[in-house]
Amino acid sequence: MAIDYLGALGAGSGIDTQLVVDSIVAAERAPQQSALTRMKDKAEVRVSAFGVVKTTLEAVRDQFRKLNDVSDLQSFITSSSDSTAISASATSSALAGIYEVSVSQLADRDSFSFDGFDSDTGTLNDGNAVTIQITQGGSTTELSVINPTLTNIAETINDSGLNLTASVIDTGAASGRYVLSVSSLTGSENSFSIASDVLTGQVQQSVAADVSATVNGVNISSSTNTLGDAIPGLTLNLKKTFASETVTVTADTSNIKTEIKKLVEVYNEAREIFNSLRMGSDPDDRLIGSMSSDSVFRTVENTFRSSFTTASSTPSGDITYWADIGLSIQRDGSLTLKEDRLDTVLSTSLSDVITALTADTEDQTDIGDAARGLAGDMSATIRNLTKSNGPITNAMTNANDKLGEYEIRLTELDARMERIKERYLQQFAAMQQIVDSMNSTSQFLTNNLEAMQNND
Repeated sequence: MAIDYLGALGAGSGIDTQLVVDSIVAAERAPQQSALTRMKDKAEVRVSAFGVVKTTLEAVRDQFRKLNDVSDLQSFITSSSDSTAISASATSSALAGIYEVSVSQLADRDSFSFDGFDSDTGTLNDGNAVTIQITQGGSTTELSVINPTLTNIAETINDSGLNLTASVIDTGAASGRYVLSVSSLTGSENSFSIASDVLTGQVQQSVAADVSATVNGVNISSSTNTLGDAIPGLTLNLKKTFASETVTVTADTSNIKTEIKKLVEVYNEAREIFNSLRMGSDPDDRLIGSMSSDSVFRTVENTFRSSFTTASSTPSGDITYWADIGLSIQRDGSLTLKEDRLDTVLSTSLSDVITALTADTEDQTDIGDAARGLAGDMSATIRNLTKSNGPITNAMTNANDKLGEYEIRLTELDARMERIKERYLQQFAAMQQIVDSMNSTSQFLTNNLEAMQNND
């Protein structure tokens, strides 16, 4: 419908030109701003949704990484027939078994003590420097104590770098209360002798010696009472001599079972999150159902799910798939664990399980092509989805780029609307001037006509 501007702007119309212009500009702005705002909101939601996807997958990847190294899965429990005589600890490289040990000689150290002194800080040798001679392995070292006191002698020996320990012992005796004790590391190769004019009454308290033991009938010698090399992956701690004791090493599968159960929980939590992004709606949460038609999300979700059903890159024995250790994907997409199956393979085929999961590797990397085992393969698959140039990051980058573009277009729309508003204001001002001029002419003619009528 045409607007009668002349009538509307006539004398006494009182039209609000600013209001009219604002209304026209708002009507022109509304559909463009609404479209841009809608696209901007969609881009923001996409960035947030893929951020959730990335964080969720990284949490699942962290769990797979707890199953992709041998040391993560292979552990052992040790026990001793007499813990007061011998104890043991095992690393992931140990072998289960029973080891019979006998010890006829423990490792010992050279240890000497001397006549006591009445003071530990009193000056010795009339204040003159004292020389201490220490012989080790046929070589003699002379230590000079410039300010000779019993305490300074002990400190000089300790600081000599000769692997000797000197200490001043307070016996509490009325005379000769302070006694110097000097000892070496254990083992016959660490034997030594010590001499000094101010150190008298030398007594050898113990003699350096090596361990003399047998493990499963094999003779063992060591300079310490901790045997770390006798049996691969097993450290024996000898506490006394004995004729025969046993150390039992058994596989501990509790950790691997715990981590596999945790994997089921983490996987299913991820599935629930993905389902919420793909289905439904929630006015209080824009992310719910936001990825229902997103092709990148669909590809990521399908890759994640299907990878769990692929064969291990390092199958071993009867273990090729996750299902072989009791894990399987149900029809609803959830992951379930058959504990009886897992218990069976852990008790009968532990080494095969470890190989199939880890490829018998340590400190496994997800970068590059490699046989990684079931857990390593899944970890690498997720990394490829979440890495800096992967589909998730690319989708987030694309959405962020569009977000920036929409923000620029909204800014440009504001500027364009301001220009349009200014043009309308100018046009209405010009129209107002014309109308005012016409109103003045009309009034002039009316007045003249009235005057002519009055003259007649």
